[in-house]
Amino acid sequence: VLSGTWEVRPESSGNNRVLAQVGPPLPGLDLPAILAPVLPLRDLRATVRLKSIGAGVLRTMGLIVRWKDAGTMTIVRVDGTPGRVWLERLQGGERSLRAGYILPLRRGRWNILWVTARGDWLNLFFNGEFLGRVREDDPVPGRVGLMAGPGGRVLLDDLEVELTETADPLG
Repeated sequence: VLSGTWEVRPESSGNNRVLAQVGPPLPGLDLPAILAPVLPLRDLRATVRLKSIGAGVLRTMGLIVRWKDAGTMTIVRVDGTPGRVWLERLQGGERSLRAGYILPLRRGRWNILWVTARGDWLNLFFNGEFLGRVREDDPVPGRVGLMAGPGGRVLLDDLEVELTETADPLG
């Protein structure tokens, strides 16, 4: 756990266990984050199922890729109402917005966020739709993680991370 309070709990149907961030809001613009138990990777494919529940301003959820330390990572985050997908780079502690997309978010239903990172390129997908390619300056190997708005307003499930080859930046 990097920040926030996380718990695994049953989904409302009771048939599935999911990850939820259940702690109070953090100070400033910080969002709760947790790292997956995987080795640092530069070239990877990561997917996660995301579900927004309840009302609230901070229905934020997403993937952290290439996490090196608290000041170096790439964040692909989904914000509710309307659905927005943002790609941000944190480097040397400075945050910069690299891309943004507006698309429909299926509220109360599962959505799938998928990112491939190969060499200098990140490819973003949401619910099976290709959003775009973004060039990343100075990509470093790093860990993969999840982030979510506080208070359990989002659920995360089925994180998958796999190593990919560097040969084709479009793949």
